Amino acid sequence: MKRKTSEPDEGVKEQEKNNTGKRLKTEKPPRTTKAKHCRTYSANRKSVGPELLEDMGVNLLEDASNDSTASTSSTGEGHNNLAKNANINLVLKDRDTNIRTGVCGSTQLDNTFCGLKPKPPKQTVLDQNSLPYSQRYTIDSLDAMYAVPSDLFLAYNRHRPQDILPKEDKFHKMSDEIILLVFKWLPKCSLARCASVCKRWSRLVKDETLWKRVDLGIKTIRPGVLADVVSRGCVVLRLARSTISSPVFYPDFSSQISKLQYLDLSMSTINPNCLAELLKTCVLLKKLALENCDLNDSVCDGIGQNKNLDVLHLAMVQGLSPTGVETILSSCTKLRELNISWTDLTPTGIQVLTANLPPSIDRLCIAGYRETLQDIHIQRICNRCPGLIELDLSDAAQLTADTISIVVARLIRLESFSTSRCYGISPYSYLSLKKLHSLLCLNIYGLLGNTALDEIKTALDGVEVNQYPLSSVARPTIGIKRTSIWNLRVRD
Repeated sequence: MKRKTSEPDEGVKEQEKNNTGKRLKTEKPPRTTKAKHCRTYSANRKSVGPELLEDMGVNLLEDASNDSTASTSSTGEGHNNLAKNANINLVLKDRDTNIRTGVCGSTQLDNTFCGLKPKPPKQTVLDQNSLPYSQRYTIDSLDAMYAVPSDLFLAYNRHRPQDILPKEDKFHKMSDEIILLVFKWLPKCSLARCASVCKRWSRLVKDETLWKRVDLGIKTIRPGVLADVVSRGCVVLRLARSTISSPVFYPDFSSQISKLQYLDLSMSTINPNCLAELLKTCVLLKKLALENCDLNDSVCDGIGQNKNLDVLHLAMVQGLSPTGVETILSSCTKLRELNISWTDLTPTGIQVLTANLPPSIDRLCIAGYRETLQDIHIQRICNRCPGLIELDLSDAAQLTADTISIVVARLIRLESFSTSRCYGISPYSYLSLKKLHSLLCLNIYGLLGNTALDEIKTALDGVEVNQYPLSSVARPTIGIKRTSIWNLRVRD
């Protein structure tokens, strides 16, 4: 017998139906891996309004697509009127933090896209100084910039603080002496540019105290530059390995006597006529170096003008004639150091040289005359210059052992003696040099073997043998020094 069940009333059924719907709405969906950190919001509650959603970082966007046909009952009661009027559904979406609210806010943009008439923007003037520092001069996203009308953009200029105090020339208050002390520390290239600043600087730049020492070595000298240097009272001038363009002086340059005393033109490229023109203005030279330069008789005449010349370096010069040698030696009677090696002088030139050497010479280098220098010339040199301290006769193949005997007998003050590659001198004749008590250095490269060299070193006790392969007579620079000539600085 089947048990008869009682059917519930219609009111009870409807109540259970409502409770079941509520449970379905309030139950939270199961957490998945993708929604672990996601938050869900419900718009069905009356307590959730637009202001609260906006504070929570959520905006209400209208979805007017044809696919969305949900009834208005699924939305909250606070938004029923808006949904009925616009016939749209409201969809929750996280607010884009790149879009600023306000005049350019998302509410106005959403209404525009939905077909609603947007409210006119408020005519407000934004003062950047009144905003917090973090909100000044911020730029919205590109979407917001293109969506906003052009009349809402603000044009502004960067604030440039103006000087409170008027500008003043500090150098104008300084005296000429103070400015000259400042200019003294500038390189010569910068000093030349300062002349174009103003008339006062142009006058001060030409002061002689700034141009006492000039180094133009390994440079290309344009025409007229040497005229400016010489006219500004230069005393020490280095032009080693430089290329000097002609003319040295412009035609309108007023010829004047320069104050040059130390001039180094070693290995420089200069026309003989330009060199003669330069030396014509020099009458106060004390030390001159023209190594490997081209000479002529006019250049020799210019050298002869310097009566107080005491150091002359003419090694490897070309164009030196017997007349030029006589002009130089007869005029420069105060020479102390002379280097006239490897000049290819003729036998006549050697005779003129040995016959006109001034007695004041104490250091002499006449190396490189393989076939022209003989014992008789050495005897003349020793007779005219008995006070020689250093004598270099290297690469003279015609010399014999008589030269050693003459040197020992005549040059009692000799300290350095060089006869390297003088193959005509007997090796055993060097043992007689022990009678020369003043001798300190002997250079005999390329003559003796190790055994004979050891015997010479033993016999000449206290004498340095083969320690200096190159001669230093009259050379402006020795070794790797490039900032001084004859132990004088060329740079301030």
